[in-house]
Amino acid sequence: MTGVVITLFVSQLLLALSLPSHLRTLNPVLARNPARFRRLALALRGVGYPLLAGSTAPAVVHWGAALGLTYWFGLFALTGLSAALGLEFLNRCHAR
Repeated sequence: MTGVVITLFVSQLLLALSLPSHLRTLNPVLARNPARFRRLALALRGVGYPLLAGSTAPAVVHWGAALGLTYWFGLFALTGLSAALGLEFLNRCHAR
């Protein structure tokens, strides 16, 4: 279960950081170079989506298909909330 939670959290952080608003806030230097920014965003998405899809396998193997997907969706919501709150906290810390 810990592997599923960690994989979901990391994948959601990577996907959130591939959005321009989060990445520009954390690294304003990238905002000046759009080509490099685009490549980094594509790389983050290229790693985030397979991690997100791959995190279903351990849940299904551990709990079975019905419960595994149910728990996966529940953990998806919890890790998404924690990733969003963590990024918001980082944005506020960088704004000071």
